[in-house]
Amino acid sequence: AAWMNDPDEAGEKDVDAFLKRFEQLYDYAAKQVLRFGLLANGETVAGMSARDAFDRAEALGAGTPAEDWMAFAAIRNELAHAYSIDPVRRADRVNGALEAAPALLAAVDDMMDLWRRRGLLEGESR
Repeated sequence: AAWMNDPDEAGEKDVDAFLKRFEQLYDYAAKQVLRFGLLANGETVAGMSARDAFDRAEALGAGTPAEDWMAFAAIRNELAHAYSIDPVRRADRVNGALEAAPALLAAVDDMMDLWRRRGLLEGESR
């Protein structure tokens, strides 16, 4: 990424905003959409790990495999806990999030669709 070598302030702010939105979208999906659906479906989620929750959603018919969600979690954790200012490592994190973003958006849509199909959300399924 050329902006890493000579970042302009606006470009860097845009990248930071994108990375924050990636983190927030994952958190929203994992901590609210997933847990809401499982609870509304009668599942006990107290003490359930993220992996177990995504495995359960997959078993209920989510089209996105739990393994994919765990990959999104790894990217999210790297973004949230990366304090390195090394431009190469930062570029790697940015590129990883950019590559994963379309799949994460599709996975969130898939999760919402699962809850719609099960009658837990209003609206039509895809």
